[in-house]
Order: sequence, then structure tokens, then C-alpha cells
Amino acid sequence: MSIEASAAKRVLRFRTAIPAAGLLPTIALSAMIPATALAAPACGPTATLTTQGTGEAHVQPDMATVSVGVTVQAPTAQAAMTDNAARQQAVIDALRAQGVEPRDIQTSGLNLSPLQDYSREGQPPVITGYQAQNIVTITVRDLGGLGGVLDRLVAAGANEVQGISFGRDDSQATEDEALRKAVENARHTAGILAEAAGLELGGLVSLNNGGYVSPPAPMYRMAAQESAAAGTPIQAGELSFTANVGATFELTGEGAMQGSCGMAPPSPPAASPPAPPQPAPPQPVPPGPAPEPEPPVPPAAPMPADGPAPAGGPATPATN
Repeated sequence: MSIEASAAKRVLRFRTAIPAAGLLPTIALSAMIPATALAAPACGPTATLTTQGTGEAHVQPDMATVSVGVTVQAPTAQAAMTDNAARQQAVIDALRAQGVEPRDIQTSGLNLSPLQDYSREGQPPVITGYQAQNIVTITVRDLGGLGGVLDRLVAAGANEVQGISFGRDDSQATEDEALRKAVENARHTAGILAEAAGLELGGLVSLNNGGYVSPPAPMYRMAAQESAAAGTPIQAGELSFTANVGATFELTGEGAMQGSCGMAPPSPPAASPPAPPQPAPPQPVPPGPAPEPEPPVPPAAPMPADGPAPAGGPATPATN
């Protein structure tokens, strides 16, 4: 092997022992960056005002719901049910004769109970008879003829009138009007409060619907004999729909606390001591044949001095 090839191999082994420059310092620097350096949103409080609003709208009813029925007593349960069925059928026939449609007639109660005598002290009660009751709920859509319908039902055998309530077949427009008035009332109240505080009313933050208050159902009850004799005056009046809302508004102007949401500037990373240098791991030498031993380099021959040549060599002529 030549001297140049041997020297090239030594240089190759020296370079493979040196790690990639800059790799280790780059990893250490990235590990030192704290997570708090990332920007986070920062929000401040805002002055707000919450008020309640109420709106009411009125409309004339166009239908009525009434519960009427028959209650009878008899010595036996079978006799009570038979008598009750016959009289209630006469009531239903009278309803249909008045133009009440079958979809507006619905049985809402059917009861059969014993009649007991508790007058004997120290003795168990004694059953003296039975009571049968049959109740139907009807819807009358012609309010002008409601009084006459009730009179004819009593004449047909009904002796129970348990209640009456009025309604509207289509009340959506009235409910919408009540809602609008409720929102207007909430904004008006908020404006008065903001003005009294020396501020201005800002934008709407939130709005919630508290629902409707159902109109009161007037109760109606009277004896059958009074209805048949004097007639039945009916006053429908009007229906009231009440809506409730809750609203929250911003407050603006001098003296109001204004909120803001934005990106907070990133905080500088905390100073960390530099990582100590790590010794480079030895790099494996690829497998292969062992390098041949280098031949010894013969020492250089000394320069000849003026004088006779060494023995064994040709004589060098002297120069004058």
C-alpha cells in the first residue's frame, strides 16, 4: 500500500468520529422554550343590565268548553247504571240536534260508587244504594247559542254542569303581539334605568322567553232547575294572553366598564442555563477487512557534509 493511501484512511477514521455539527444545540434550545410563551385570549368584564318584560294582548273568544253530565241513584248498581245510560244518551242526542259535531263530544268521567249509611255508632256502614255518574266534555263553537244549548241539555236529563272555559281556535297572532310587547317593555325599562345611571343602552347580549300565562278559566256551576226556569245567560268577555321575557343589554358611556377580548402579547421565555455539552457518542465503524499494517517509514538520509564520501559510495569530486 502506498504512503498516500495510508494517510487517506487515517483522515477518514478521524472524520467519522466527529458528530453532526449543530444538531445537539438545536434540540436543547427547542426544549427550553416554555409553554407559557404561547399567546392566550384575555377578556375583561363588561357592564350589563338585565331586565324583565311583560306584554299582554287581548282577543275575543270564539269557542267554549263545557263539562255536563248525569248523576242518578238507585237501590242496585245495575239499576243505577241502566238509568244513567238512558239519560246520558238523551243528552248526547240533544247535543247532536243542536249541531255539535261528534268530534266535539268526549266522555271525561264515568263513576259508580255505593251509598253508605254511617249513622249507626259502633257498627260498620251499611250500603243503601248506588250512584252512577257520566260526564261528557263538549266544545261549542257558536258562542251565541251556548246558553240555549245548555238549557236543552238540562231539559234532556243533564243535572251536572261542572265548568266552562273559553278559548280561541287560532290565537297565534295574539300570542305574537304579546311577545312583541314584552320585548318592547324590557327594552323600555332598561333604557330608563340606563338613563338614570347616566349611561347609554348598548346592544342586546341575551334574550330568553319566559312563556305564556294561560288565560284564567272561569268556572261555571248551577242547579238544573234554575237553568231550566230562567235560562242561562253567558258572557264570553275577552281572552288575555300574557308573555314574559328576560333581556340583558350592554351599558356604554363614560363611567361604564368596557370589556375587551383580544390576544395577549406573548411573555418572554424564562432564562434557562445553557445545557452542558454532551460527549459525542462513538460512531460505529462499518464492517470490512482489517486495514493492512502500515510499513515503517525509513528515516531520511542525513545531508552529506563537505569531505570524503562514506565508504561504499562513489567518490565525489572536490570543488575548488
